[in-house]
Amino acid sequence: MSLDRSVIDTLEKVSTATITTILPKKGLRNVWLVSGRHHRGR
Repeated sequence: MSLDRSVIDTLEKVSTATITTILPKKGLRNVWLVSGRHHRGR
């Protein structure tokens, strides 16, 4: 799946906790986040 660069830039600025809080509010349940990356030096 290919994402627009602006989407990638936005997602890099939020935590997985924020994303997992928003997903159920949008009706997306039982979603797994795969391939999370650690950001060193931030």
